[in-house]
Amino acid sequence: MKIPEYLDRPQIATKSTPNSIQFAEFDKWAESLEKNLTSVLADNLSVMVPSDRVCVYPWQKCMMVRYQVTLDIVHFETMPDGKILLDARWNILGNDGEKLLAMKRSRLILPVKSEGFEGIASAESHAVEALSREIALAINSLPSQTN
Repeated sequence: MKIPEYLDRPQIATKSTPNSIQFAEFDKWAESLEKNLTSVLADNLSVMVPSDRVCVYPWQKCMMVRYQVTLDIVHFETMPDGKILLDARWNILGNDGEKLLAMKRSRLILPVKSEGFEGIASAESHAVEALSREIALAINSLPSQTN
């Protein structure tokens, strides 16, 4: 997973105007946003696919990997209108990462339903859940064999 450099910080990012980003001085993520997003996405996919064999890269060489998901977060912030934007490009690879099975872009915009950074975090969590559903739907629609 890749996230933009401006998000690779502990502070929560919001856009006050279309061209400026503010970082909360006292409202921070509990851990690295990239690590958290990776973990949550893997947990979500293990339920939505479903499989108890979802693992995060790097995995052990002895593991047989049926599908590999790559994810590039383009935007993930609160917009000036108070909505959350999660814009991501993602791929599903098969045949041990050698075959492109799906290439997609998801642009999710969700409302923030309560005030403050708790409301922002909740809306962002819902956006990650919606992205997870889109990826799971694509995986579930693939044929069993990828060779």
